[in-house]
Amino acid sequence: MSLLEKKNARLSYMNTHYSIERYEKTKSVKYSHAILNSLGDEYIKGFSQLPRIIKKMEKLVYTWNYNFIGYDADPEVDHFFIRNAQLDFVQATEWDGFSPTSEFGGIEYHFFLEALIAIESISLKHLQFVEIATKKDPILEKINILPLVVDYDVFLDSLTYILGVSKETSEYIFDKFIYDDKKKKYYSHIGSPVPLFIRISSTQLLRSFTGCIHRPIDFMLSELKRQYSIDWDRNTREREQLFRNELYKYFDDKRFITFDRSIDISDNGRIITDIDACILDKETGDIAFIQLKWQDSIYESTRSFISKRKNYIEKSKKWVNDIEQWINTVSEKRMADFLQLSPQLINKDKIKLFVIGRHNGNYSGDEKPYSNTAWCQWYNLLELIGTLTSESITITKLFELIQEESPYNQKNEIKTSEIIYGNYSVELVAPPYNQA
Repeated sequence: MSLLEKKNARLSYMNTHYSIERYEKTKSVKYSHAILNSLGDEYIKGFSQLPRIIKKMEKLVYTWNYNFIGYDADPEVDHFFIRNAQLDFVQATEWDGFSPTSEFGGIEYHFFLEALIAIESISLKHLQFVEIATKKDPILEKINILPLVVDYDVFLDSLTYILGVSKETSEYIFDKFIYDDKKKKYYSHIGSPVPLFIRISSTQLLRSFTGCIHRPIDFMLSELKRQYSIDWDRNTREREQLFRNELYKYFDDKRFITFDRSIDISDNGRIITDIDACILDKETGDIAFIQLKWQDSIYESTRSFISKRKNYIEKSKKWVNDIEQWINTVSEKRMADFLQLSPQLINKDKIKLFVIGRHNGNYSGDEKPYSNTAWCQWYNLLELIGTLTSESITITKLFELIQEESPYNQKNEIKTSEIIYGNYSVELVAPPYNQA
């Protein structure tokens, strides 16, 4: 930031390599769109049913007390909106952060996800009923019927029935979506996730449609991390195996040897480092040593994001240095012993290093990552793999493509925009906001 005059300011990037996170966000969005395209038939089928569903809903909705609406339940209508919520949910890239059977407070993770789908479907249904009601009765105003005050016990009973769990379990789950005075200090900063419900009395909640429909998982994950920190840490340690299994699915086991465990590298009984994933190409002799980094998709503030970035870069660089030193000093026979392979399969000149992050693989800054390593985000890797046939996937090819596609090699489109408020002006030099 540089001040031009006392009433004028100019904001621009200070780092040599900037907007890297925005570039990588576009890869997550592209992945989400690819999932959407793959579900095209499901969406077409759903939209083809919409006119018939709306006609049925027109008969179910009614004006109540002149200014409000009510509507009767219908299993087919409910199922339609549940399916819509499921299709919307599957596009997200955050929900698979844990195994469905991972437990938080003794409750399996999939119950929290099912609750989210139920809440989103109910919200979508209400929005559609509002549209139908205002067309039927022009006197109605959306400002009166769109907001919804929810009776806590009534909604809890519905959630308990939908999930098929005890009321006590349902109450624990429901709490992860509610904002109240006790949580105020945790969600008072800019960028806080939006809660799904706000407690306004001991018996009533105000439903937030933004919270229920736009990235509802963010608040839930934040609460799981805050309330069950021990469970969170335990479950995040299991992510490595999930990540490894997903990666190996793209390598034909007839051609490639993969290792379903991390490989500890030691010297005289002292652990030097480890290899999270290892792939060997039997045809070419190429070997991939891979560090997997599954960071949390949420962070509490800019400060926590900077800490996350620092932790990622420093630990990844240390891994590269340690593994390179080990490769340079150990014999191929000794390396084969660690990998439990025949020494004839090991050629140190054909080893390539990869650092693959789940939600980020690179960060803005003044330095580029080491050029002898392929640094990549998971969703970028999936995009690259998608450009290849299964027969043409090789370790060397992926290494080269990742290097070519590095966000540090991309040119940012820069635009200058100006905000004027009275006698004050701020000039912003940055990529367009909506590019991601």
